[in-house]
Amino acid sequence: MGYQVHFPKLSFQKTKPENPTVPVGDEVVVERGGMVPEWASPGIINALFNAGMIVEVGDRPNPNVVPFDSIPEQPRSPEQPDVLPSDPHGTPVVLFPENPEQPTADPVQPAKPAVTDNKEAWETYATSPAVGMDRAEAESLTKAKLIAAVNQREADKASTPTTPAV
Repeated sequence: MGYQVHFPKLSFQKTKPENPTVPVGDEVVVERGGMVPEWASPGIINALFNAGMIVEVGDRPNPNVVPFDSIPEQPRSPEQPDVLPSDPHGTPVVLFPENPEQPTADPVQPAKPAVTDNKEAWETYATSPAVGMDRAEAESLTKAKLIAAVNQREADKASTPTTPAV
């Protein structure tokens, strides 16, 4: 069974069987796609395999695993758009706004809290533009009355017809 180098480049060196710290001969450098020498110790093979630096290929190497230098650079084709394909309007992405002092979007409205949330969360939601309650009014109510008042204001806003701007 053979192993193929998957890492860009590895070097191996034979050692004396009785003393594996003493090298024998020259080192062998194997580039990506090359086969690991058969004389490499099982401990080294196990460590390199577990690290993902070599792969088990059987008797023949995988011809698709080649050194990175032999892969030609992929030129940019004219068909590739200048904008992200997920942009439905075809407008380029703005990484830095032209005027950073002004916010680029509406402030995020807080989500309606759950009934089990604390009173401060309900006060924050009640004073948001979604409800429009005064801070002093929200703080003066108990939590139960505040929830009821918020629900009533939301119901009133939903039932009020809106006229389109002309």
